[in-house]
Amino acid sequence: MRALICSEFGSTKDLSLETRDDLEPGAGEVLIEVKAAGVNFPDILTVEGKYQFKPPLPFIPGTEVSGVVTKLGEGVKTRKVGDEVVGMVQIGGFASQAVTSEYTTFPKGDSMSFEQARFCGDLRYVLKRPSEMNLQEQ
Repeated sequence: MRALICSEFGSTKDLSLETRDDLEPGAGEVLIEVKAAGVNFPDILTVEGKYQFKPPLPFIPGTEVSGVVTKLGEGVKTRKVGDEVVGMVQIGGFASQAVTSEYTTFPKGDSMSFEQARFCGDLRYVLKRPSEMNLQEQ
């Protein structure tokens, strides 16, 4: 697979495009052929080493992807190969492949392109799982 690699904390201009081994999904995970990835402020802060989460170096930045499920890990029940999905990952989104839990993926829907869908992950999570959110009235 091809991926943008962060080898040291600093500028996003220092990310390098590299070829890495293909990924394999673990139990309960899906492998996604990434068609589009969202770029968010936390992604930039993570590359700069200024975010609350500091992954070990080197790492692949990126938290939101959209694409096609190409492989299932053992025990996956909610997705099938060929599903078009939006997925959230802690790191690893800026690559041609991403692995994530089946439960952090959502159907893309036919009305959106992959490029449009890549930004919908967080919103879909909140709308789908409001009972898990600890929201206080303002």
